Amino acid sequence: MNLWRNSISHYFLLTGLYFLLVFALPANKVAMATYHLSALQYHILLFVVVLPILGIWFAAFYGFEKLKSYAQAIQKTAEGEDYKQLATGCGWLAYALPIPALVSIILNTIANSHPRFHPTAVIISNYINLIMPLIAFSLLSNSARSLTQHANVRLSMAKAKSIIVAFATLGVVYCYFIFRNFDLISISTSDNAYFLPVWLAVISIVIPYLYSWFVGLLAAYEIVLFAQASKGIIYRHSLQRLGYGIAAVIVSSITLQYLSSIIPKTGSLSLNYIVAWIYVIQIISAIGYTLIAIGAARLKRIEEV
Repeated sequence: MNLWRNSISHYFLLTGLYFLLVFALPANKVAMATYHLSALQYHILLFVVVLPILGIWFAAFYGFEKLKSYAQAIQKTAEGEDYKQLATGCGWLAYALPIPALVSIILNTIANSHPRFHPTAVIISNYINLIMPLIAFSLLSNSARSLTQHANVRLSMAKAKSIIVAFATLGVVYCYFIFRNFDLISISTSDNAYFLPVWLAVISIVIPYLYSWFVGLLAAYEIVLFAQASKGIIYRHSLQRLGYGIAAVIVSSITLQYLSSIIPKTGSLSLNYIVAWIYVIQIISAIGYTLIAIGAARLKRIEEV
């Protein structure tokens, strides 16, 4: 996937396709019965639910575009490659919003017509939600580590311990929620909400998620640390906006992954407090991308002076 060309065009293409699928695909009969809706009412309600999310997607792609533009402006400097990798990581997080949603709506439609496909739909959705942010966090981590090394900034022992404690707490609570959905008497059974044997879920979902979140949290802190240690008041303020924005995007992405992985997928439209939490988290992500756009735009202007 070439994230360095036409990202805004990709946004309009992906959102246009999503709109088309929302109205063209058959209505979910379970959701219609649950909320006493006609087919038209179902599609209108689904449109209303996803419309704010499309605005959040735009903020993500716009922030990525601005950071990409700044990275291109300084590509010949010592930090040019690091910022390019930083932008690419943010790009993967931006694309990780619409692509899983598109795949999910297609898979769920197939599963609604062919119930035997439901386990496959859940498995594919779970892996897509894992893989794209994992790639993003790995790129962001490599970039953050390189930037802090160039700036001779090191993570203090106290801060490192704080990150480890936060990650350990996150991991323990996550494992509690995950394993309560499994029958631990038999680790080979796939009769659970994830439709995977316990041993396979641990190896291919639980461990990668924990690794991804640790790498992401560390990258978020190192980016903020690098921004705070930069020289020059104007440059530091712009870089801090960029750093805090990236940190907000990483933390909100981790939180969304956390919720999506511990709550079994039903394939139906659900209107409950979880939806409200998802909106709040994605709004924080949009604010983060807005800070990225503002910080990157100001940094680019500084370079052009």
